[in-house]
Amino acid sequence: MAAPKFADLPGIVWNEPEVYETSNTPEGHQAELEAAWNEPEVYETGDMLKGDQAELEVLPAAAAEELAKCRTEAPVKSPAKALTSIGDMVTFEVYWRPGQDQFALDAKIVELEKRLAQLEATVQCKPISQNLLLVEPMGSSLLETAQILQAKVNILDEVMLDQIEARLKSILGKVKEIAEHEATLQCANSQSKIHQTYELMQHWDPIASSLPDVVQYLLTLRDLHKEATQVGQVLEDMETMQKEIADALQVNTFLLEVVQKTMKEFLAFVEENVAETEASIRKLQK
Repeated sequence: MAAPKFADLPGIVWNEPEVYETSNTPEGHQAELEAAWNEPEVYETGDMLKGDQAELEVLPAAAAEELAKCRTEAPVKSPAKALTSIGDMVTFEVYWRPGQDQFALDAKIVELEKRLAQLEATVQCKPISQNLLLVEPMGSSLLETAQILQAKVNILDEVMLDQIEARLKSILGKVKEIAEHEATLQCANSQSKIHQTYELMQHWDPIASSLPDVVQYLLTLRDLHKEATQVGQVLEDMETMQKEIADALQVNTFLLEVVQKTMKEFLAFVEENVAETEASIRKLQK
């Protein structure tokens, strides 16, 4: 039978035992059978059986079929291994398959495992609540499920109920004490916060009376800051104009130097021409 964890997989048979009915024998068992057939156990009767006094033990039907099959299929190596009858002595050859009993036992075990798994699946279920008294019995086996049920029954015992009731009363008393203590702490915290707020308001009363003067002073400062901003802008403009004038003065100074130099050269040229002219006039007068 397939293991329970493989029960829901496709291609695995859950409700049928793993028993194979076939006319062929597996190779491993075929080798065992051939070894058994090749070396049969021979039992010789020590007593002389005569006529109607000879009685044979009746074999089961399955054993008889296997014996007949082995008789027809087993090879005979020598005439000495065949069925012989010499006088009043009879020799029997008995063939026994040791795996047949094991197969039957395995089939019974498989059937028992199958029925046990069905019973466990019927008893086992999932919990639907966190309360232990409301949880359905669930266990990996019948023994574990029985232990869970026994534990629940023990919880419902009168002595256990008295103990549980006493513990619940103790817990309820502690919860009430905690609630009262928490309420007291909350009340004390509220009173402390109210007192702090009152002191803060008392501290701000003188400041509130002088608040209009402070507002007027701030408005005056705002206007003053605006005028100061305008003055600063004017100063920046004047500084810019001063830089421009300084640049223009530098340019004019350079031009003045050039003009002075040109005038000096021109005056020197004029003086030279005048001197030459005077010299020419003097020569003409002579």
